[in-house]
Amino acid sequence: MTDAAGQPPEVATNDQGRLEKKFGEAAGLSDNVTGEPAITFTISNPRMSNTCSGFWKFEPNNGIFLMVDINVQTSPAYATAAVGARNSSVASLMDYSLNPSAWDATNPDGTVNGDLVSTAALNCDESNTDAFSGQLAPASTYSGSYAFDVVPGSQNIFLGPPRSGIGWEWDLPADLLSPGAGPGDGAHRKCSTSLSESAHPVAVITVAVDGSR
Repeated sequence: MTDAAGQPPEVATNDQGRLEKKFGEAAGLSDNVTGEPAITFTISNPRMSNTCSGFWKFEPNNGIFLMVDINVQTSPAYATAAVGARNSSVASLMDYSLNPSAWDATNPDGTVNGDLVSTAALNCDESNTDAFSGQLAPASTYSGSYAFDVVPGSQNIFLGPPRSGIGWEWDLPADLLSPGAGPGDGAHRKCSTSLSESAHPVAVITVAVDGSR
């Protein structure tokens, strides 16, 4: 989508330069040429728990586990799509960027927590992110779930691909991570892939930064 001058519409960002998203709302990047989504992803179903499933039982380093689901879809033109004033490759920006280690959280005091993937979180069966550890294929769909190790009362989680100037942020409900809160609903989801014209797993994502949304 472009304006009358042929430029992508401006997207409002917060003070940190990130697009604020609600859980269940699509985010992603659109191709400069076609204006169509090149990658779209949705973060949904946030839940917290003092424990998680798994053979090894580790207490969360930061205080509590936050689980969220992710669904990602790439377009047929994903590998060739470009975004932003510099026509940056969408694939180069997003491949590997959905790895759980790429995520951060804002602590209750406003400091950034960049250590969400602790040994405890890695041993949670709720962590199903293998599909996001490599390159994404065009015309493919991925689903999975994250298990993050966060501080109770954290303000948000956010994602910003390195050297991209792009970022998305999801505010956490005030009562979701309150100190002393009980375990969540216990829902667990296995990572699955649905591949179209591809032998490799892929994820769905939509964002906006000069073409992000």
